Amino acid sequence: MTLARLLPALLLLLAGACSEDAPPAFVAVPGGSFLMGSAADDPAADPSEFPQRRIAP
Repeated sequence: MTLARLLPALLLLLAGACSEDAPPAFVAVPGGSFLMGSAADDPAADPSEFPQRRIAP
């Protein structure tokens, strides 16, 4: 999943699309897989972020 596909939802949240007077906006988020965790060569990674693995539905 790319940032370009998540960007519209993020912009709605950051723009304050929700208020006390209006219900939150719902957006469709397409299914897919992603990498969770840090790459083995990431010097800033916390040990709890290893191993990196693909998360799939």
